[in-house]
Amino acid sequence: FNEWLLKLSYRGLERAGDILLPASGAFPAFSATGCALGITEIFRTTSAPDARSLQTLFIFFNLFPKWMLLRFFKFLNWISQKSWYIAIPFRKLYLGVRGTVLSLYYSNLTDPAYAGPRPLDAIHFQERTAHANVYAQKS
Repeated sequence: FNEWLLKLSYRGLERAGDILLPASGAFPAFSATGCALGITEIFRTTSAPDARSLQTLFIFFNLFPKWMLLRFFKFLNWISQKSWYIAIPFRKLYLGVRGTVLSLYYSNLTDPAYAGPRPLDAIHFQERTAHANVYAQKS
């Protein structure tokens, strides 16, 4: 994919991310953090056919009106909870999109220009290695 298509898929990812993870309380919106920049790493480590499919999906997300994307995700959420045979591909699609968005958001990677709170700060996450010395001293 060329640079122009990559920008379209990036904007589509941000739009999908803002629907799945809007700003709420101490949590910034997906697009505000700039974490979507990490998608290039996901594309780099994913097989070429899967990366192209994901990019194409995100390009479609960029082209759809916001109300249509919102309804699409509500439909995916609804049908992914069904045990019908027809629901299987929709469940996989929803899992793939949500997994991509959530892993980028909670990766704690942000745009260098972003100065707001990070998602991991909002949940008061501390790396386990910071507590390793405390546990070692108690033994």
